[in-house]
Amino acid sequence: MREIIFILLIVLTPLNTYASNESMKSVSVTHDIETTQKADLTQTPNIKTDLKSNNIYFNPEIIVNRIDNLEKTNSKLLTILYWSLGFVGSIIVLFLGSNIYFTKDRYDSDKQSLNENLENKIILMNSDINAKFIALQAEFKELVNEHIENINESLEPRLSELKTSIQDESADDIRNLEIITVRLSQDIIRLKYNLIDLEISTLDEEKNKNQILEKRIKILECAKELNYEWLMTSTLQKIIELLKAKADFYSLDLPGIHSLLDSLPVCCETQVKSIKKILASNLAA
Repeated sequence: MREIIFILLIVLTPLNTYASNESMKSVSVTHDIETTQKADLTQTPNIKTDLKSNNIYFNPEIIVNRIDNLEKTNSKLLTILYWSLGFVGSIIVLFLGSNIYFTKDRYDSDKQSLNENLENKIILMNSDINAKFIALQAEFKELVNEHIENINESLEPRLSELKTSIQDESADDIRNLEIITVRLSQDIIRLKYNLIDLEISTLDEEKNKNQILEKRIKILECAKELNYEWLMTSTLQKIIELLKAKADFYSLDLPGIHSLLDSLPVCCETQVKSIKKILASNLAA
């Protein structure tokens, strides 16, 4: 604001000087005219009659000249005023524009510097926070490891005792489960034997010799799994009777039948030889 007032004073000072000079000129012209008129009046006693006759007081040329001088002075003053105001306005606009430009530039630079400082502070704070977090994490790990070691030391004897007790109990349970499993498998085999025997009882022995012979072989397998010697011997005897009655096996089943006969215990050896002899004679025939 001080700069603007200083510029206005610099511009308006010549304008005031010019206006004062013009007004002094008009005053001096008026003063000269009045002085001349007074001198003429003193020199001749009959000046009033002459002036009235010549109409000096109301001379239109003098009045027109004075009016023209005043109008020229006013127009020059207005022109100077307009140019001065325009020049001052342009100076003000230029000054304000440059001031705004430099202010904005400085604002942007200050803003950028503040942003950079803020980012640097944030980076430093983040690094400090990370360092503190890492230190706390290490301390927490140490505390956890210490607690885990203490817990392991306190629980180790209890766990060993519990482990031995569980092993003893589990061994007993396993033995019991094995016994139960063996019994269940034997029950299943007995059930299978009973079902096969029931099927044989429903068949006609004269018409279904081969089918009955196949089912007797299955009963023999069940007797072997159950380790029932009495059932094996009785079943082998019935198989011999069926073979003598011209019952026969399928050729594809013979390898399995021979392996089954070879796996029977010693108590069935005589009956096994008889069956093999009959099978050999049937094949020769």
